[in-house]
Amino acid sequence: MGREIEIIDIHSESKARMVLEGHEERIRSLALMSRKTKIIAKSKKFGNSEIYQNTDFLISTGDDRCVRVWKIPPPLTTKQMQKIINEEDSEGIDEEEYCILNIQTRHLDGILSVLYIQESIATASRDGTVKVYNLSMKIQKRRPPIKDEEEDEGEGEDEDE
Repeated sequence: MGREIEIIDIHSESKARMVLEGHEERIRSLALMSRKTKIIAKSKKFGNSEIYQNTDFLISTGDDRCVRVWKIPPPLTTKQMQKIINEEDSEGIDEEEYCILNIQTRHLDGILSVLYIQESIATASRDGTVKVYNLSMKIQKRRPPIKDEEEDEGEGEDEDE
């Protein structure tokens, strides 16, 4: 118990819409983080334009000495909400996509407190230490597999000469 985060919509409080799992032991602390995220909109009519929006994240820590940063799932559409109310199967959401960062800390005991400060996450542990982790987070879609490594190595040798 206490190792998962349940995403619950206000219209369907009896059942969690999504369960974010990943902690191996009890979660002890949560914090919210909000960052500006750049979205590039492409249009034939208007060309490319950059839009910045605030994106919210949830930071969780616990007895497993890990810090996890979760992207908060978007609200349900009316159609999805109706399926939940009618207890129909709704489209599955891959919860693994929502854990965007997993930090294996160097604490010797469980983490009791977490705080997001500017571009850093601070953790306080039962072991009596406070650690600060600097973030340089760039949220990207999964990249396609890299081409054959031998081709890349061959190109790099020509550049050195």
